[in-house]
Amino acid sequence: MIYVFLGVAIILILVGVIISCADCIAYGALIIILVLIVALLRYKGKDKKPKDNKPLTSRERDIFINDVGDAESEVELDKDQTLKIFRKEVQEIIDKIYTGTNNYEKKLKADNFDNSMIIASEFMFAILFSIDVFLFTSLGPSHRNEVIDKVVPDVLKRYINHFISDKTIAFELYEKLESTYNQRLMIYSKCKLIPKDFPSRGTVAFAMSYYMHQHKHKNPLEHEIDILTGIRDIEPSDMGSLPHMPEIMENQFKLIAFLKEYEINKNIDNLKGILV
Repeated sequence: MIYVFLGVAIILILVGVIISCADCIAYGALIIILVLIVALLRYKGKDKKPKDNKPLTSRERDIFINDVGDAESEVELDKDQTLKIFRKEVQEIIDKIYTGTNNYEKKLKADNFDNSMIIASEFMFAILFSIDVFLFTSLGPSHRNEVIDKVVPDVLKRYINHFISDKTIAFELYEKLESTYNQRLMIYSKCKLIPKDFPSRGTVAFAMSYYMHQHKHKNPLEHEIDILTGIRDIEPSDMGSLPHMPEIMENQFKLIAFLKEYEINKNIDNLKGILV
């Protein structure tokens, strides 16, 4: 299928040159770039290093996750470094998600989007889901819970506090974002995270792009869930509710670029070294 998209891209470029269509040339170039990125991600091996840290006991992890007492005095001396590594990696994941989301919101605001905070939150939800999947795959369900149950609320609170100082309003918005995130999880869990080919219906990038599009235009699909999860085909009457192909491909690129730029996999590998 990769060759098919390369062929389409080349045809677009050739047609654009022949008829002097700048959009055709731009779309063709964009497709080629994204296909190359997807190909690199599929075949590039991961650099894994052995970890020397000792695993945490369930009691020691509870001390950190639940903030019960003074962790430094509750654990043995030889486990202090392990707890510090756990805190450090979890905090770095929180910092990276917040920074990436905040940078994306600033870009939207610079492009004169009035609801840039809400649109950027959709990007944040997709990133949180992606990291959740990687945590589950690398750490297993139990250890995944220990990390994601700390990461999600902290990221949401920090993001909200960046915009709102009033505690009452901030709490109300937190509840709204938390509810929306849980709704997105139900959809994304039925979608492919990084497809081999074009991110069409049934992929996280497609669903995320749709939700962003709705914040801008508010024209929902009649069969929203079935189309987003790939159960139902897209009909001509649905096209007015969906973002254009370049926008979906650009959002797929943004998801991949975030995970590569911020190297979340290194934090997860370090957590794996002390938990598994």
